[in-house]
Amino acid sequence: MELDALLEDLNSAEAFLEAFEVQYDAEFLKHKRVQLLRLFRKNLEWFDVPHSRDDYQTALTKAYCLLQRGESMALNASKCGQCNDCH
Repeated sequence: MELDALLEDLNSAEAFLEAFEVQYDAEFLKHKRVQLLRLFRKNLEWFDVPHSRDDYQTALTKAYCLLQRGESMALNASKCGQCNDCH
């Protein structure tokens, strides 16, 4: 399957992990899905575009390892309500 087609079909953190053959603990991941995908996305920035399958696998493996060590990305505070541009 081509990479673009594969990516279109992925709809969960577990689907990404399985597609890129990264072993994971489902119980550990249960409440950390969003954090994993945020770290994964950040890790992809290390690689040149277009990304290869190996880039995705490496970025995802690194993200999962970081999460296991307790690392995560802080959420940016919302600035909603501080302007009138979108009201």
